[in-house]
Amino acid sequence: MKAWQIVSKGEFRLVEKDGTVDSGEVKVKVNKAALACTDLELYKGQGNAMFPIVPVMSAVGQISEGSELAGLQKGERVVLYPYEMDPDTTYNKKRVLAPDVKIMGLDTDGFLCDFVSATPDKLFILPDSVSDFEALFIDKISLAVSIFDKLNIKKGD
Repeated sequence: MKAWQIVSKGEFRLVEKDGTVDSGEVKVKVNKAALACTDLELYKGQGNAMFPIVPVMSAVGQISEGSELAGLQKGERVVLYPYEMDPDTTYNKKRVLAPDVKIMGLDTDGFLCDFVSATPDKLFILPDSVSDFEALFIDKISLAVSIFDKLNIKKGD
């Protein structure tokens, strides 16, 4: 598997990554990936940049090696879930269980590569009516809809 990796401030390198697919995972060919401002900040070495890291948190792909048990067939288009939840949850300041969330491409390797392996719960099948380009913005649209719901904004407001 080939991946573009930021190896140090201002330096990208094409690297060969382990392409094995673990049990319970499927292999996905990345068709489109969207660079974000966080990727640029990583490249410039700003913030809490950790090197080496494969950037990009938004990607759309196609199942390359499916899993009958997971209900995913070879050739299906999917959007990749960009978050990884730490199974060891802790209590936040309000005494509510709050998992530690890692963001792909920022806290752990992202999707700027030719193939990725992922568990079926991190893949969402795309309907034919949604293009690959449109699907890159699903998490942003989901966030906006959630905000509108929480603010109780009605049509025409």
